[in-house]
Amino acid sequence: MLERSAEPGDIAQPGRTAMTLALDGATRLVAPIDEKNLAVLKPGQAARVSADAFPATRFDAVLDTLSPGIDVQRGTVEAKFRVPAPPPFLRSDMTVSIDIAVADKESALVVPAAALREASSPEPSVLVLRDGVATRAGVKTGARTSSQVEILAGLSAGELVITESTVAPGDRVRAR
Repeated sequence: MLERSAEPGDIAQPGRTAMTLALDGATRLVAPIDEKNLAVLKPGQAARVSADAFPATRFDAVLDTLSPGIDVQRGTVEAKFRVPAPPPFLRSDMTVSIDIAVADKESALVVPAAALREASSPEPSVLVLRDGVATRAGVKTGARTSSQVEILAGLSAGELVITESTVAPGDRVRAR
């Protein structure tokens, strides 16, 4: 039992929670995932998890199931993860961050997520520094993390990308 909000002898009221219970058994994590990521998710994928209270300690999880329906208000799908070896500090209702392995490449061209402009449009781009001027470069993107985006086409290794959102195409800039 996680919480008891009624005592023996109290009168039960309709709609009032008397107690909150936690399921016994295997540890599972439940997370809402943006529906735009459905194309790269499938049960059985490996994930790495860290609890916000213990960010330095990461543990393994496996994507177990994806809900068949979408939450239309938030544009998310509910994902459930199995945790084969939960750490002793993990508690019910803890906030966790989950990284799902959707691609594993030996080498990839990546840029900081902050460098990507029009990220959800059909034609995303980055600003690159060319001859002291911020120049728009259309790119084709691949796998993403919360901090990095894979660039499949439109950019070469070694090009300097601009992450500052206040810089516009045509602005004169200097590399730091």
